[in-house]
Amino acid sequence: MCELVYAKDQPLQPDGPNSDAEVTPLVASYAADDVALAALTRSQAPEALFCHACDVRIEGAPTASGLFVWARGDVIHTEEPPLCEACATAIGLTALRRWQLEDEEG
Repeated sequence: MCELVYAKDQPLQPDGPNSDAEVTPLVASYAADDVALAALTRSQAPEALFCHACDVRIEGAPTASGLFVWARGDVIHTEEPPLCEACATAIGLTALRRWQLEDEEG
């Protein structure tokens, strides 16, 4: 399966003697195998998502996600829970501030 898309929103300026002319970029996307094709074409069942930090229902796609990493024996586990915009901003700024404090303290 191959899909050609003309991106009209972002014209390119070509180099050369006709640099005033706008060129519309051509984007080709294709599925590498049957698994990728199935992932691209599967129906997106609307699933209720809730912020992991504050339990607010997230409409549409989550703004960001957290990252939990833990080890049990020799196996490393990861989890990326969804976050709403407010919690993602608050957690990100808190982490940045703590990182800056560590750098200042040495």
